[in-house]
Amino acid sequence: MKKQFKGLFFKIYGLILVPSLALLILSVIFLKDNYKIYETNKDIQKNTPIIRASSNLLSGMQVERGMSVSYINGANNWNKIIEHRKIVDKHFSEYINTAKESFSKKDANKSIETIKNTFKLREKIQTKQISKKKIVESYTTVIRYLMHKIDEKIAMVEDPELIKTLVNINELSEAKENGGLLRANLSAILTRKKGISNEELNSIFTFNSKFHAFSRSTSIKFFSSISKENHKLYLTSPEHNIIKDTITEVIATPEATDYSIEGTVFFSKITTVLNLLKTTINSEIDHLESVSIAHLESARSKLIFMTTLILSYFTLATFYTLIISIKLVKDFRKHLHTLNNKSMAISLITSDLNSNSKKVFEASNDQSQGIEETSAAVHEINKIQISTNELVKDGKVLTLSLIHI
Repeated sequence: MKKQFKGLFFKIYGLILVPSLALLILSVIFLKDNYKIYETNKDIQKNTPIIRASSNLLSGMQVERGMSVSYINGANNWNKIIEHRKIVDKHFSEYINTAKESFSKKDANKSIETIKNTFKLREKIQTKQISKKKIVESYTTVIRYLMHKIDEKIAMVEDPELIKTLVNINELSEAKENGGLLRANLSAILTRKKGISNEELNSIFTFNSKFHAFSRSTSIKFFSSISKENHKLYLTSPEHNIIKDTITEVIATPEATDYSIEGTVFFSKITTVLNLLKTTINSEIDHLESVSIAHLESARSKLIFMTTLILSYFTLATFYTLIISIKLVKDFRKHLHTLNNKSMAISLITSDLNSNSKKVFEASNDQSQGIEETSAAVHEINKIQISTNELVKDGKVLTLSLIHI
């Protein structure tokens, strides 16, 4: 009976599941897509701290690079460099902590050692035993390395809003780097007051054009209203006019040894503009984090809901099948019991019929025997009667014969 019950259970369960295959397939696809979204946003959320730390560190190193180049070229800003290095070191400590959590041990150690090797140049900068070119190349290599680490995160994302936000961060960081190189080179030129070479002139053109091209790119589209406002403040900053006028003056008078603006003043003005750009980048990083958290929670909720729905469906299907199977088996047993009782009654009746039939058969046999005996007696009587008739006839003949005599 148990075997029959199991067979019945699985047959009914199969009938319920067959129409549910489409639902099951769609559910699996839905779960797969949402799990991918969940994992992507989880990874973005996990890597947001390293993106922020990298952005802060490279921004600080951009300023340190510019200040160091100005110092090598005669600026009296050593005390400012010392104070700024403390800020950079703080950002570096934060970077070390987040790099160990976000990168593999090998990549984290590599990035940390690369930055430390650049910081070893600080002693040579203090004693001015290093060239401007070496400072720019060393710091720029590290800055580019940090920017590349941010770029790598774009390839991990499929969500359009997150991709666009990361692209915005990338383009604004590129603009800020070119603005930083413009600051370092032009501040040095203004500080040394020895004119400008054709190579430096070309560099100023390149850095300035890229600075404006990337920061004002038509491909930059903000989802965050805060980023839009910060970018607007950057675009409308009055310091842009000072930067433009200074570049125009330097280009127009390449042989000049004195300019209308001091190198340290220009450094301060362009830093104000670059800080506004940095604020926009920070707001985009904040937006990246908030969106990834929102998408993460949404994906998690959908995963929980769909998983619960699927499990509930199959649990109810199993329970329903079990109830139906139990009811069918119960009814089957009830009807089987009734049939068994009727079968027994029929068997008893059949037995009685067989017994009566036997009796009838025996009576019939007795009756047949009696009939045969009666028939034999009648036959004997007939024979006696014939004999008697013959005797009577013979008597009559004898009587007649006697009479004639």
